[in-house]
Amino acid sequence: MEPPDRYDVFISYSRRDQACAAQLRARLQEAGKACWLDACDLSHGEHWWPAVQDAIARSACVVCLVSPAFKASPHCAAEAEQALALRKKIIQVLWGDSLPPVSLAHINAITHDDGASFQTTACLVVAAVERDADYHRCRRDLLGRADEWERKGRRASLLLRGLDLTEAKHLHLRCRADGLATSRQCAYLAAGLAAQRRGRLCRAAIAAVMLLQAALTTASFTRAGQMVPAAQHQR
Repeated sequence: MEPPDRYDVFISYSRRDQACAAQLRARLQEAGKACWLDACDLSHGEHWWPAVQDAIARSACVVCLVSPAFKASPHCAAEAEQALALRKKIIQVLWGDSLPPVSLAHINAITHDDGASFQTTACLVVAAVERDADYHRCRRDLLGRADEWERKGRRASLLLRGLDLTEAKHLHLRCRADGLATSRQCAYLAAGLAAQRRGRLCRAAIAAVMLLQAALTTASFTRAGQMVPAAQHQR
């Protein structure tokens, strides 16, 4: 089976917590969520960090399994920073008596106590993923299109148009209000709106020229019609 182009969830975890990460992935998949977990989705011989960056970018949200091992891992810290840089929705699960890392301290967390049922915690994670899911999927997709536009030299053919541009504008307004708009997303939308304005000006100019040509043609026929009776009168 081909891997999906986009994911609902990227799971960030320490290898010491791999069993818990695998259980959570299975529970999310049961709920119909496409998940990226390096142990399952990272190919042998693949450069791991570019693959991780790409997977985070193509995910609607990031779930961090925060444990002492997670907090001690520079790789987990890098994944969290990448998710923050892309303004991703982050769901953190605090394992045992773990405290959140400083970079995630502002995000409300799900707490999994040592004696708690894993299924209960997994259900809370699924519910958090599903909250505003359409909004975060649309944000993911818009950022993906902005990344492609930047990667391919800002081609005009990749800009949004028509209804897509209108919907993206409304989405962007909400992202700005929520503090989730990225600089690349802003540049991409601004370029699309600028192209739309240029298109309208161009169409208006063409319409004005056509009207002028029609007026000149009408005037020419009118003058020609007036000249014919005058010539007959002279005869």
